[in-house]
Amino acid sequence: MKKMDGAKVRANASGGSAAAGGMNFHARVAAVAAVHLLGHRRLGWLKEMDVDIPIDIWCETNGPGDDLRFVLANHLVVEAQVKKGLKRGEDLWIALESLATGIHMGDITYGVLVIDIDIDIDIDASLTIRRGLAQGIVRLGEGRADFIDEITEQFVYRLDKAELPVQDGCRKLRIAVMHCADRDDVSEVAAKDELRRLCTDAHNVENAWTAIQLSAHGLIERKGRWSAHELSGVLKTANIELQAMPVQDQLLTICGRVWENLDEANHYQGFIQSFRQHYLVSDQMAAQPFGGRDSECQQFDVWLSDTKAPSRKLISAPTARGKSALLVQ
Repeated sequence: MKKMDGAKVRANASGGSAAAGGMNFHARVAAVAAVHLLGHRRLGWLKEMDVDIPIDIWCETNGPGDDLRFVLANHLVVEAQVKKGLKRGEDLWIALESLATGIHMGDITYGVLVIDIDIDIDIDASLTIRRGLAQGIVRLGEGRADFIDEITEQFVYRLDKAELPVQDGCRKLRIAVMHCADRDDVSEVAAKDELRRLCTDAHNVENAWTAIQLSAHGLIERKGRWSAHELSGVLKTANIELQAMPVQDQLLTICGRVWENLDEANHYQGFIQSFRQHYLVSDQMAAQPFGGRDSECQQFDVWLSDTKAPSRKLISAPTARGKSALLVQ
């Protein structure tokens, strides 16, 4: 591995975030990634850049991403900075510059900044980062420096000042939003749906999720590594058996993560986000149970992963039969 001259790595290499909330978010994100590893599913963070199916997960690397490292099925390396409650400021720029430096130096192939949405403060508090800057980085990677917003212009200034290439760096850099909070847990719900498919006994899903999340805290603390073998052992020691999974040529996307792609690709993203929050977070709807739709969710996964399928799909049913709930879940 090349030396990271000029890279800004975390000064405290002894562990994760000092804040308990940040550590918990880190562990929950790692646990979601672990389920993708077990199910041989795409994370969806790299989107159109690469097929991001992890085969190895490292925590606390002291590298450009520091928090998480993924070795993909094609043996490329992704590192991620995981930040809870991140706002515009020096912490944001240090994280992105560290990833851009790692990409430029060849230490990593791709870099991802993983953030959350703190709905207790303001659902749009990080809007300039998760939408404006995230989309601006994609456009810069495509060679488009026109019509960029002010925060993206500031990022270009920071890259130029650090003598880092703008287009080449942004081409392999992404910002991903993960919903891993008590009142905004869409990403975790989707991961549990996948665990339901993986476990021989669907009643063990919550126990399986708890075992993986506890293991994630230990992984962060000891700066450890997961492969499918280690993760299977974590579940085995919790008396949870996994299905024998056939090798799948078709890559499916866990339902729930699909909404992140729609949010960024669609002009109706604000309406979509409000729709999701109403069903998943509001006091009126959040307590409503959802289940019995595994077959329909699987059909959506197959349709979304089929590049030859029609670009639109009609959902039709009488009133109050759960069409909206199915779409959100």
